[in-house]
Amino acid sequence: MMQVVVTSVAYGLVAAASLAASAGIALVLARSAAGWPAAAGAVAFLAAWYGLVIGLEASGVFASTAGLPVFGAVFALPLVIALIALWSAPPLRRLVADAASGPALVGLQVYRVAGAAMLLLLAIGHLPAVFAVPAGVGDVLVGALALPAAAALRAGRPGRAVAWNALGLLDLAVAVSLGVALSPGIALIATTPDTGAMIVTPMIVVPTFAVPVSMWLHAASLRSLWARRADRVVAAPSTIAAARNP
Repeated sequence: MMQVVVTSVAYGLVAAASLAASAGIALVLARSAAGWPAAAGAVAFLAAWYGLVIGLEASGVFASTAGLPVFGAVFALPLVIALIALWSAPPLRRLVADAASGPALVGLQVYRVAGAAMLLLLAIGHLPAVFAVPAGVGDVLVGALALPAAAALRAGRPGRAVAWNALGLLDLAVAVSLGVALSPGIALIATTPDTGAMIVTPMIVVPTFAVPVSMWLHAASLRSLWARRADRVVAAPSTIAAARNP
């Protein structure tokens, strides 16, 4: 009975985090210079991505090593498309150029506290500690620090947001590396249990949807921070000149 309850809570956290990430991205876009059309496009893209993951898992594609190339493609291709759009699509370029969106891009990742789901699955023996502890604790820490980092950025202290982004990307890199090394089809490190629980619904959306979406948000945040820095550098000479010639 306890295992059923714990599993249900863990799965609920993952589903809620996926919904929060998608809705949050749409809301940030809608309230920024990108506007509602960009928000609607993002919702359609994310819904199609999420649906593809669930459909492929239901068809059994990820159940064997033959599905590893598909797994990699579902992880990487939408992320690459989204990153290209971040640099080339005018609405997304307006998003990162909008200083008011910077704190939102950081604070949005509060949903990462749902990484506690991996710790819950560890507690009932469904995941190995060598994966669940660094991945779960790292996610919870990044999620817990998202709002303070966003507040610091809003107050004009971007250094904390830069450090938070570095921590978030490191957490994702560690989780992905361990997940691959411990996966049933690769098993570079033999453990009991392995990370097989991460390739079935609903946990499958963590490595194939939530992780790349989080990577994209970090890229968007860092690009926004760079734009803010560039604006300050450009504005500095005129500010100095104005001070010298009142």
